[in-house]
Amino acid sequence: NLLKEHNKEGMLKVQVTGPLTLASVTKVTDKMIALSYESIVEEFIEAITGIVNQIASINDVKIIFIDEPSLSYASWMGINEEILIKAISKPLNKANSKGKITGVHVCGDIRGLSNILLQTSAKILHHEFKGFPQNLKAYSKKDLEANDKILGLGCVQTVPKDSEIVIESIGEVVNFIKNAGEKFGFEKIFLAPDCGFKGFRQIFKSEDEAQKIVKIKMRTMTEAAELIRTTLL
Repeated sequence: NLLKEHNKEGMLKVQVTGPLTLASVTKVTDKMIALSYESIVEEFIEAITGIVNQIASINDVKIIFIDEPSLSYASWMGINEEILIKAISKPLNKANSKGKITGVHVCGDIRGLSNILLQTSAKILHHEFKGFPQNLKAYSKKDLEANDKILGLGCVQTVPKDSEIVIESIGEVVNFIKNAGEKFGFEKIFLAPDCGFKGFRQIFKSEDEAQKIVKIKMRTMTEAAELIRTTLL
């Protein structure tokens, strides 16, 4: 009903927690997590693949993302690179086969993970760029073109800076998008916040206050995007 009210039927985006991240928070014993065992990780991959396959069968769902904030940790633990790629690609292959737009979200420093991410079946590679601009060095335009990828450009911060929430100006976000567009090609970027806004609940006294700031940030992002479209493209 909410989608109908805003004329947005058939435009759902679904985020699914990835197998590596689930395995990283699942205890097998008091001292060991599931991520320590590749055979268990494989079972998580199969489970998430089944879930994504079901979600991809829903007509109103058009975009499906795998969230893998623990990809860096899994790589550090020595998980085989083939399994790291499979953890993202196998579930998304189900979505790709049903005509969905697919992506992967990995936050934090991803500079050592770009080779893995470029090999996945995710169309959109979404990361934290506004709060961690060093990530802009992780890819080149040539990388994106050679692997048929689009960069999910996080362009408003979702994590506090020095314990304070930064509210970006429209001009600041426009300049950030412009610089990224000139580096990668405007046709190769997909705009989004850096990450989810759940952390705001711990920062603000009330959820209403947190929601207010989220709305301001989202409005800033959309207005900046419109300015880019009307003045530069």
